[in-house]
Amino acid sequence: MPEYRAPGVYVEELGGGPRPIEGVSTATTALVGLVEESDGPVGEPQFCTSFAAFEALYLASLPGDRTCTLATAVRGFFDNGGARLWVLRVADDTEVLDVAALAPLGALEDVNLVAAPGFFDPQSHAALVEHCTARGDRFAVLDMADSGDVKAMRTRIADGGLLPPQVPSGLAAIYAPWVEAEDAVTGERLAVPPSGHICGIYAATDATRGVWKAPAGVAVRGVLGLTHVFTNAEQDLLNPEGVNLLRVMADGITVWGARTLGDPASDYRYVPIRRLMILIEQSLTRGLEWVVFEPNDEPLWRAVRRDVGAFLNTLWRDGALMGAAADEAYFVICDRTTMTQDDLDNGRLVCLIGVAAHRPAEFVMLRIEKAAGG
Repeated sequence: MPEYRAPGVYVEELGGGPRPIEGVSTATTALVGLVEESDGPVGEPQFCTSFAAFEALYLASLPGDRTCTLATAVRGFFDNGGARLWVLRVADDTEVLDVAALAPLGALEDVNLVAAPGFFDPQSHAALVEHCTARGDRFAVLDMADSGDVKAMRTRIADGGLLPPQVPSGLAAIYAPWVEAEDAVTGERLAVPPSGHICGIYAATDATRGVWKAPAGVAVRGVLGLTHVFTNAEQDLLNPEGVNLLRVMADGITVWGARTLGDPASDYRYVPIRRLMILIEQSLTRGLEWVVFEPNDEPLWRAVRRDVGAFLNTLWRDGALMGAAADEAYFVICDRTTMTQDDLDNGRLVCLIGVAAHRPAEFVMLRIEKAAGG
């Protein structure tokens, strides 16, 4: 309370209303790969906003007859609507990725999607998944080895040599087959993994529709063909395995799947639901940092309900959540029912949040904990 010493008129500015919680970015991508015989930087992520920027960094010194899968993937990323890209070039002798090779990405705070076009072996898949799972705020876009026909794919899936193990967090999706495109250096028509192009589609869909829209049903730009043309019957066999196919459709070569490698019985088996949850979790984690050291009592809980409710209401109005009314789309509970006396004694604020994602139309539960009061 201010101290007033003399008669007069005093004006006080009082804070009021919700503290805005801003949605985090969702489409900044990191592509990891080889650029053999280049003078460009190795092991240090470089930020690019165009293919020309990547070309200046890595391709100026490249021999003209040297094909480059990563360069073609980068061009595919920008051709398909990508805008913000980190490139991590690994050493020329790298044959398999491990967590150490991906460590330079750990210092980057704005990466949302990670792919490694050219690395499609189980060990590299496992490293990408482990990196994203450890962070909790990133999604891996994986390439299936180009095995040709569906029978060979099914055999290798059954043998455990084609797909990574099930990803409990759902933080990964895998795509097949490879695409045929002009090599970015030589101009030759080559088969390349599709993950760079797919990440561009993710980014464009996020920008035009929102992260809650499946990055599927969209034509892939900058490709000339596929290494295998799948049929409906073949997709019926691969879709339950979590394999997202590129199909030849009326509008051209189209992404025709939006499954993660998560538990088939989980809501996180769908790419848009998994990525929407990342958006909500990370936005709330950052937006509620102010509660730390606040007195952990009803005024704080009321403020948290207000701020989180305002954020979720914006998502609902933008079309991210189901429901004809706000109370059908989300709920926020932060009171004595969500916290025990032990929570209060140990400075824990617990907020229970439910959101109705578009598919399936069920509540996905989030339990956000913050240390408060000390």
